[in-house]
Amino acid sequence: MIVMGVNLSHDGSVCVIDSGEVVFYQEEERVTHEKHTTGVINSFVAGMKHNPTHVIFTGALPYELDANMLFTSLMAASGKIKHFENYAMPEVSFMRDHHLTHASAAFYNSGFEEAAVVIIDGAGQSFIDDDFLYRESETLYHASYNKFNVISKKVFKQHSRTAYNAISKELLYKPYLTMCDKELPTKYPVKINDSGMSIGKMFSKVGINIFNGYHQAGKVMGLSAYGSDNPDHPKAFVNGIPNEDIFTAGLSNEDLAYRVQKDSLMPVVDLIREAIDESGSKNVCLSGGYFLNCVNNYKYLKLFPGINFYVEPNSSDAGTALGAAKYLWHMTNGDYKVREVESLYMSSPADYRYDLRDIRDVVQTGPKEIAEIIANRNVVAIYQGQAEAGPRALGNRSILYDPRDPDGRDVVNKIKKREYFRPFAGSVLEDKASEWFDMATLKSSPYMMYAVQALDERRNLIPGLQHNDGTSRIQTVNESQNKNYYNLIKEFDKITGVPMLLNTSFNLAGDTLVQTMDDAIRTCREGGIEFLYCPDINTLILI
Repeated sequence: MIVMGVNLSHDGSVCVIDSGEVVFYQEEERVTHEKHTTGVINSFVAGMKHNPTHVIFTGALPYELDANMLFTSLMAASGKIKHFENYAMPEVSFMRDHHLTHASAAFYNSGFEEAAVVIIDGAGQSFIDDDFLYRESETLYHASYNKFNVISKKVFKQHSRTAYNAISKELLYKPYLTMCDKELPTKYPVKINDSGMSIGKMFSKVGINIFNGYHQAGKVMGLSAYGSDNPDHPKAFVNGIPNEDIFTAGLSNEDLAYRVQKDSLMPVVDLIREAIDESGSKNVCLSGGYFLNCVNNYKYLKLFPGINFYVEPNSSDAGTALGAAKYLWHMTNGDYKVREVESLYMSSPADYRYDLRDIRDVVQTGPKEIAEIIANRNVVAIYQGQAEAGPRALGNRSILYDPRDPDGRDVVNKIKKREYFRPFAGSVLEDKASEWFDMATLKSSPYMMYAVQALDERRNLIPGLQHNDGTSRIQTVNESQNKNYYNLIKEFDKITGVPMLLNTSFNLAGDTLVQTMDDAIRTCREGGIEFLYCPDINTLILI
């Protein structure tokens, strides 16, 4: 049995699982360079090369749409239909429970045998009741390998049936009501929020207000560190309910971002506490787009010291293809083997073919020489191995710099053409992380899901990694996870006494993470990056 999960929502993605293991994963935006694309055709074609026996779709799908017709349409659109006889027709199905796809990805990646699972995103499934459209906002589960029991579900009233139909027609979409369940579920507790907003939607609306774009929650989090805690400002949440008064109170952009970031903490803490109390579990998985909020993730560790947390690093909708595929695999096969995620290096492999024209030079070199270049305050891009799944660059598609430089953020932000308030991550040797940062209950942080506090005596040594609130989003690195990257950081430590590098994603503002060598060279040229390091082939390309 080979299972292929296909996410047709925004952040389109495809995941293939064979014998319980991920053998292919790709986000469509890496191919098209269209961020958060709902397209999936290139990834679908690449996934089909694995000859899946089962295909499971997830995303915003009309209920009357026939799964086999959808599959055939994708085959035709890909140009593969004329070769259809070469494929055995797979079994095809839909997984419509959006929050369950997030929960599945998190739980099956966690390494836990059972866990409470908390899902928070902008909005999941839709429901119709009393002529109103409701959207999922938060769902709590108690998960084990053979079942996901819903503890409770929160929904918010979004539109009347008439209003939403009018909006749908105006936007030239098929009326969304065809994608909805007929009524609210009654088999588990449902709490209705009449405010018309959810925790995730509040972040989205703040992002729209400040940055004129929908997928801007990361920028909101970064900007929040520059706001103030003014007691005269209205709270973003009152008794856990979103308070839209913050949008008409005349707050600065910084203070608006600060309020939604700070005030969202306790409603989420209450949800985590409810999940723990109702499940009786000491293990908690967190997923959905809200939990890319690495600042608040760190605070949960402090507030729940006796709880084992796993935060899904691919918490956006890009991870739902993996969640759907894993759910189908485990539920169909009765496979209860615990498979803790060991690596996010599961996307497209590096391609080392490139055009030598307009390249200044190509030098054979190793980690010591590259560490010296970085220590001399030069920006170096690194391109190697398989690309990272999810939004974080973890040393295979990264831009690197010296964290000791107090102007480091300005240097790299200028190259990336992004705003002054955007923080950077640090990649630190795992065995030295606790010597530099307050790791709370963490032994490691390999996926950059926590923004931790630097120790007071170390803070001034790494100003390039210090955000305005004193936090540093870190990735711990050991030799088994990424040998080439580990060796580079280790050489930098030998030279400088600082066991870490400033690390940000290898892309410019508005573009996606680089996929091919052509992408890498183009990005270096457009950003003015002179050094491109390919450790797999011991090569430094001088742009």
